[in-house]
Amino acid sequence: MPYMLIAIGLALGYLDYLGSANVKAAGALVYEEFTQGNTPFLKWFGALLLVGLIGYIPEMQNVSLGFLVLIVLAILLSHNSALNSIMKDL
Repeated sequence: MPYMLIAIGLALGYLDYLGSANVKAAGALVYEEFTQGNTPFLKWFGALLLVGLIGYIPEMQNVSLGFLVLIVLAILLSHNSALNSIMKDL
């Protein structure tokens, strides 16, 4: 976690160095990735969070694990470039 915060801080510092136009463009890009498009990040995050929370119920752990696997497969299959990259590396 600390490494992620350092990386985010370095990225924001670099954007600040480049100027305000680039900061606005980067902000618009991040907003679009999180909220718009065919498969927005928030939709996948919500699905993973809900299934993860269900996994805390002892009787539902196996069901939750199965749904987590299905969600990860759906993410990989819905983004053809990610799947092609993985297949190329194998």
